Amino acid sequence: MLLVSILVLGICIAAFIYLAYWVYRIHGEMAGPEPSQRLLTPLAAMFIAILVPLGLPILVMTLGDLLNDRARSRGEGRLVSIAWLAVWSLILPPVAIALIQSAANSSYGTGTDMA
Repeated sequence: MLLVSILVLGICIAAFIYLAYWVYRIHGEMAGPEPSQRLLTPLAAMFIAILVPLGLPILVMTLGDLLNDRARSRGEGRLVSIAWLAVWSLILPPVAIALIQSAANSSYGTGTDMA
C-alpha cells in the first residue's frame, strides 16, 4: 500500500511540474509571433496557474480567446470553441490544454494539414 501511495504522489508531482512547464512555454510561444497586451510574462503565468485558485482555467480561456482573435484577423474561422474550453478547463484541465496546444499549432501553420 505504501508503494502505491508513493507512486501516486510521484505521478501527481510530475503532473504538477509538467503543468507549470506547459503554462510557461505556451505563454512564451504565443508572445513570439505576435505580442499581445492580454498575454502575461511566462513566469507570471506560471505562478498564477500554480498559486491562484481557478487561475489555470482563466489563463486557458484567455489563450483560447487570443487564438480565436488572431485567426479572425487572418480571415479564418475560430480555432477553438470557448464554451467547450470552459467546460474542459474546469472538469479535466489536460483536455483543455490539449485543445489550446492544437489550436496554437494550427495557428503557427505547423499542423499536418498545412504541410
